[in-house]
Amino acid sequence: MNSECHLVNCPRHHANRQELTQDWFNCQVRIHVLQILIYGFYLQVSDRTPTPKDRNKTIEDRRYWIHQLYETLRPVAHYPGSEASVRLALKVPEATQGLQTVTKWLRDILGNRELPIDRMLLTFLCEGASLLMLCDVNVMDDDLMRAPPLNVYAGRHFFYRLKGTGYAVPELYQRSKAVDHSFISAGILFFQQVVDDRITIEINVLCQFAEFLAGCVILAHLRFNLHSATLPRGWILALLHQVTRREPGFMLLDFLLFEGPEFPALRGLFIHRICRAMALIGYNIPNKNLRDDILKMLDVRRAIKVHECTDRLFKRFTTARSWGGIVSAVQTSCTGSDLDDMVQLCSTGKPSPQEPPPEGIQRVFFKNPEDIPSMLSTGPLRVQAEFEAVILDSLKLQTSAEIEQQIEQTAEVVATDFMDPRDIVDPLPDTAAPLVTDITQEQKDVAFRLLKSYRKRIREQELENSKSASREIYDSYFETCLNMALDTKRMQWPHGFYYRKLYLGLVPHLLTCAKAIELYAQSEKTKTKQGYKEDGKQGYKEDEKLDYDSLKQKMNELVDILKVCKKLALRLDPSSEVHKKRDIEGLKKLVREVEALVNRVPSGAGLDIHFNLQLAIKAIITKPTPKAKSKPKLNMEDDLSY
Repeated sequence: MNSECHLVNCPRHHANRQELTQDWFNCQVRIHVLQILIYGFYLQVSDRTPTPKDRNKTIEDRRYWIHQLYETLRPVAHYPGSEASVRLALKVPEATQGLQTVTKWLRDILGNRELPIDRMLLTFLCEGASLLMLCDVNVMDDDLMRAPPLNVYAGRHFFYRLKGTGYAVPELYQRSKAVDHSFISAGILFFQQVVDDRITIEINVLCQFAEFLAGCVILAHLRFNLHSATLPRGWILALLHQVTRREPGFMLLDFLLFEGPEFPALRGLFIHRICRAMALIGYNIPNKNLRDDILKMLDVRRAIKVHECTDRLFKRFTTARSWGGIVSAVQTSCTGSDLDDMVQLCSTGKPSPQEPPPEGIQRVFFKNPEDIPSMLSTGPLRVQAEFEAVILDSLKLQTSAEIEQQIEQTAEVVATDFMDPRDIVDPLPDTAAPLVTDITQEQKDVAFRLLKSYRKRIREQELENSKSASREIYDSYFETCLNMALDTKRMQWPHGFYYRKLYLGLVPHLLTCAKAIELYAQSEKTKTKQGYKEDGKQGYKEDEKLDYDSLKQKMNELVDILKVCKKLALRLDPSSEVHKKRDIEGLKKLVREVEALVNRVPSGAGLDIHFNLQLAIKAIITKPTPKAKSKPKLNMEDDLSY
């Protein structure tokens, strides 16, 4: 994900985003469904009577395949698949029989009174509830609400609220059922319980939970009329399929948004999903105070060091300085995927928007809310045909003036094909003679300047997308130094600006070197500790003593490098005394220390910092070579005359 792979011994079977199409998704679903059917057939043809040990083994195996199917249908990001792609994938020939087998397995496992407790049980309960709702929205009957596995945590105090009076786990299935008036409040309380007490649960499941709650809050605020709702297409389909209660209460929304704004140490990919869920609430609910609070929450640079985070989707939310930046991040949060879109729903019974939709958002018109699932989960040709039929019916009841206005909006009708309507050009009116337009030189100059600015912007975006990790670290440090340099209360620049040039031009390079080496040392230290643990489990032999000594020596070296990095970071910090005193000699000393630190790192580490170091050495330490005096021209005429 995000063009990065941190898997140890990775097989390198990475698919490009261009390959993640609906056919690819259908193939993945079909593979897992066939595996489930094969294993189910194997269990049916088994002759011998299963023992309790065999039954536990079959439960473990069935849970494994249920988990694999869930991860396929509910991937960790939008571009490998969404609810819209799931609806199309369920039309493969084996899908119906496979889901029936999964439903049977889930009912059997959830009816088991001797199900052992393990770390993944709560995750399995969440995945099971989601798959049951996908198979049949009416399958969550009262029997499943009283399933024995829901009570396995009854003896654990951290699954209770309000001093032991509220048991949180049943609220999981109450949220999934989504028929009670309080299902949103129940889901928020369960989510708060998991986060506050750090209950073990898979992060993908928790993100799905948060996105479902955010979507329910938005639809509840809109009273489920759906007009002007802007949500990912997969969200809309999942909510309309699962939520049957049209008047839910969401009195506990404050707990979802504002309780515990500190972000845990999550991967940027999942933090991006949480940020987008919160931002979508503010995007669809025009409340200034709510948006200000969400903007403050998304400013998590104090909790997560921006120098260490390389996820660009996450940075678009966290580096936004105003609500306009959040709006831009929301509108482009579904780009780069053929399997999901950001959709704005518009009712034909209400005034249509006069402006085209923003870039990244597809506008879909509907006449009846019941038609939305079929419009969003089928191919684009059917969507367009259905909408044209709706327009023809409505045109019969309108006056000629309204007809002309509707014809002018036909460009927006084609937006149901999930294309950018700004790429569609209205046809010119018929004329007797072709139009001849003279383009003046001034208009050509303006067009040339616009084209030049556009190409410059494209080049800047390409450079931004191709930044290395060290370049991103450098940019963040340069921004910090620039803010310090512009603050006259914190930094003074008397007697010329020579040190100011060094401060802005070279100090960020030195800080980049120290930070990159610190990250490298931390990574190597973690790997070395894992080596210690593996050796400890296997036991030490006499001939392996030398390897143990080398590991310990390497650990000591890494610890020493980390200490030096922290000391250098303090002395090179943009607000340190060296810079306030404009001490050039002290800066030269720091450059030599950074050079010595870089030389301690093995040459095979692959750190992209040698350019930064050489630039600082050449500009600060190396004395400029004086220009050679020009030699006088020789008098060649005298020689020739002689």
